[in-house]
Amino acid sequence: MPSPVSINRSGKLATFNDAYNFAYGTYSRSTRENLLKFLAAVPWFDVTIHGNTPQIELAEMYSFMLADSIVKSSGISDDAGKKAVYEELKRKQARRRKSGLGKDPITVRTREGHIGQVVGDSLFLSRRWKTFHDFLLEYIVMVLGREWFASEAKMPSQERHQLILLAEKMSDFQKCHNVKEGDLKSAVATAPASAYLQIAYDLYVLKHNVGLQKIMMDRLKQKQLFQGARYELYVAASLIKGGFSLEYEDETDNRRSHCEFIATHSETGKKFSVEAKSKHRHGIWGYNDDRQKNPLNLNINRLVRDAIKKDAPHPKTIFIDVNLPAEPGETFKKNWAQKAISLINKLESRPYAKGREVYIFLTNAPHGHCADHDLDPGHEALMTAIGISEFLLHDDVPLNNNHREMRRLIDFLSFHTQIPNEFDTDIVELVSLRSN
Repeated sequence: MPSPVSINRSGKLATFNDAYNFAYGTYSRSTRENLLKFLAAVPWFDVTIHGNTPQIELAEMYSFMLADSIVKSSGISDDAGKKAVYEELKRKQARRRKSGLGKDPITVRTREGHIGQVVGDSLFLSRRWKTFHDFLLEYIVMVLGREWFASEAKMPSQERHQLILLAEKMSDFQKCHNVKEGDLKSAVATAPASAYLQIAYDLYVLKHNVGLQKIMMDRLKQKQLFQGARYELYVAASLIKGGFSLEYEDETDNRRSHCEFIATHSETGKKFSVEAKSKHRHGIWGYNDDRQKNPLNLNINRLVRDAIKKDAPHPKTIFIDVNLPAEPGETFKKNWAQKAISLINKLESRPYAKGREVYIFLTNAPHGHCADHDLDPGHEALMTAIGISEFLLHDDVPLNNNHREMRRLIDFLSFHTQIPNEFDTDIVELVSLRSN
């Protein structure tokens, strides 16, 4: 750890909170790799157990240690302040692991025994929900419409909407792990159950933070448009959890090409134009195209090219879902990842890419390739770029100053992959719902 006396600090630090804020302001922009190096230099700190710890939490840990060193060397006695900062960091990290950097979840309880979840400007109540997953499984039906679900469920099995098929497989999963009313049981989700729950959670995140756009909901309900809409929903929710606010682009404006969203980073205020594309493959997510000779070839050239060409008023960020089966090993070393990076390096020299600076996030959610009883394969993500020469350099300064929004985002995509299963612990007690 660097000596606190070597830090050029302006003004007087009178409390532990002052020291922490100063340290965090200095190191919050450091890359994850550099923070691990700093922490590895601390004799008693075991850096090996933090291989999957997000950058923001590493920065908080290091800043807390540095703040402690600063106050000790300055002769400041503030044990109460140190404890308060520690407790606040614990609360922030617990919240962040549940909901990322979006709005805090709000759970309520009534005197009549209801538990409820605030979603945007709406309150949903039930006496039956025991877990946050219980709420999500009912929420998706409420938000998409019970009548729509009932109508689609009556269709012949081969004609049913993809969401209905997932809902049926989720029901089968629950029946396999059935418990007595009031009891709780945990189990590793199957791929279909996880995919269904992810859609429900993403709908919640979007509604709670920015609202749900009717055109997206309509597309989600159409079998032919479901896959693309589902991926846009995932990208939107991921951006929110990664610390961005969103504005929808006007998709009814046919006078020009445009991206899906404008994302504004909550910390820096920098805006990005975001495009999301999912690769359709024969036999996956209800898509059929007999012309695909080998549907498992990467073949994302056109998706990347079309996304690069789209008009964008802000720095462009492209998300590409490769939609391929799961592979063992580290994400970066996987076959699809190596092929995708090689392809993008080649595309960088094409005329349509010349002079453009584009961040590219490659993701893979293999759930559509899984059998009904396969376990959740998880989500994978990696980041690269076109036209940003310093992007791949191990130089902390340009990465900090120019790309920290994207570095923070890939951090959340890589490490914040779990859907919370418990209601928020900071429950607000409501007055009785009965009228006097």
